[in-house]
Amino acid sequence: MNRIPDLVIFLLLLFFTSCNNGNIKKPDVTSNNQFKFNATVTDTINITLNGKLSNWLFEQYLLNDSTLYILDIFNSPKCIYIININKRKITDSICIKKDFMINNRITNIYVHNKDSILCIENYPAHIMLINNKGEIIKNINFKSITKNDSLFSPYLGNEFGINNISYYDSRISNLYVTLIPNGSADFMGDTGFYRQAIFNLKTDSWELFYGKYRGILKKKGERIYFYEMHNPYSLILNKKNYVSYPIDNYIYCYSIDNGILLDSIYFSGKTPLKFPDPLQPNSSDDKLRKLMKKSPFYGPLTYHNSKKLFSRYTFQRNKKSYLYIYDENFKFVTQISLDIDKFYTLIPSNFGFYSIPKINNSSDENILKLFRVELTKIKN
Repeated sequence: MNRIPDLVIFLLLLFFTSCNNGNIKKPDVTSNNQFKFNATVTDTINITLNGKLSNWLFEQYLLNDSTLYILDIFNSPKCIYIININKRKITDSICIKKDFMINNRITNIYVHNKDSILCIENYPAHIMLINNKGEIIKNINFKSITKNDSLFSPYLGNEFGINNISYYDSRISNLYVTLIPNGSADFMGDTGFYRQAIFNLKTDSWELFYGKYRGILKKKGERIYFYEMHNPYSLILNKKNYVSYPIDNYIYCYSIDNGILLDSIYFSGKTPLKFPDPLQPNSSDDKLRKLMKKSPFYGPLTYHNSKKLFSRYTFQRNKKSYLYIYDENFKFVTQISLDIDKFYTLIPSNFGFYSIPKINNSSDENILKLFRVELTKIKN
């Protein structure tokens, strides 16, 4: 007579255990698609830089698959060079006046369109919205805004950084950013800190904080990795934020309306990658860097709109690197082995990527070489 209640209790425990596990499902990497895809180099593009900037010390942003914005992060004044890929040359530059900057250290850019370019400075966090002449449209000093903001996470205090801008929705003036705390909290990888946020440019206020660490990084506790191993990536698509990490086989899907975790999705190859255990908090930088060198390392999740495919790649020193491809329903399609010398830096596009190869000698430094890499369909 007691068997039915026992069974009910068991099923309820099973249900709640699965819910508390972040909705993580077992990996399904069986491809039912009759087509696979290959990464095919369809063009080689050489752009002469004429000594204007280095071809490896920069941040870049690709607009409309044909215009490459390159930030020269080490020279002063800070300039953004505009490359027309079809014309294969630098066509313009935008220099930002030092008077507009706080510490003359722009670390990243996001190009909404040619007249709306967002530039990030950090410590203190600061964003400038500029036009194509380098004129300031809006100057946002987050330290003064955050000081009296009741929504602001106590884990940040008044000093924090913005890792990157994921998306700018000009219709509602919302800026979607990933956050990093200042000082030791960032190096420790504080598991209680919100890593995703929405800021409204019209009201100059924070709308939402969400997205604490999940998966491997949540479980590490007070032990640490090298900080580059735990900075999150973010892809905003269809009112969802797909958050991924350099050392996690899963991606985490959040609603951007309320920050609720909707799903945890396996996104790797047929064999999940194995990551080293974190180190003690007092470990030296040298030990942490060595740990990173022997660890697999994922790049960001990308959506290729014209192909209706998602992808992300992995790199591991002295081992094979792979590009993993899933369809728009997150069903596994294929994995492609990458030549890391040829695919050293990948710039996502709708058709696939532009790839910057590894620089092997100093004579290459005045040439920016791009491979046009298309995801081409092949029959199974």
